Amino acid sequence: MSEEFEASIVQYVFLDIVSFTKDRSVDAQTDIVGALNLIIRKALKAQFFYLRGYLF
Repeated sequence: MSEEFEASIVQYVFLDIVSFTKDRSVDAQTDIVGALNLIIRKALKAQFFYLRGYLF
């Protein structure tokens, strides 16, 4: 499925997780934040190559 999108230059990406701290240890929260950061980095890297016409 192909979706159209409009690229934007942004400085921050904000993700909101409902009840993020409820019943989660600090270690678990840290792991989740790390995983989300990795997802965002990979998406941005993929978008960088896509916009420049690279296939990978």
